[in-house]
Amino acid sequence: MTPSPPPPSPVAAPALPPPAPAAPAPYYQRLGDEGLARISYPWRRLGYQLSFQPGRAGLLGGTNCAGHEITIYVRPSQTVGEVAFVTAFEIAHAVDCTYLTPS
Repeated sequence: MTPSPPPPSPVAAPALPPPAPAAPAPYYQRLGDEGLARISYPWRRLGYQLSFQPGRAGLLGGTNCAGHEITIYVRPSQTVGEVAFVTAFEIAHAVDCTYLTPS
């Protein structure tokens, strides 16, 4: 009986390059997230979507009651406190739309 040949050496898989670092969030998202973190009201229970967008002349935010959307327009010059104020203000509109009646 002849001895069997040794098993082949395992071949290492080629190394994959490391994943590219994630791009940093845009300024308006960073400021918005920091401002929103200061608000303790459970706004998600209202069923609204909230988004932060780049600043817009003449408008800091808006609430679409029919579409259940809140949009905050963040300017690079705003502080986190200012963004939190505008966000809370717009959430208050969503509360009005959800719970108040015409009477």
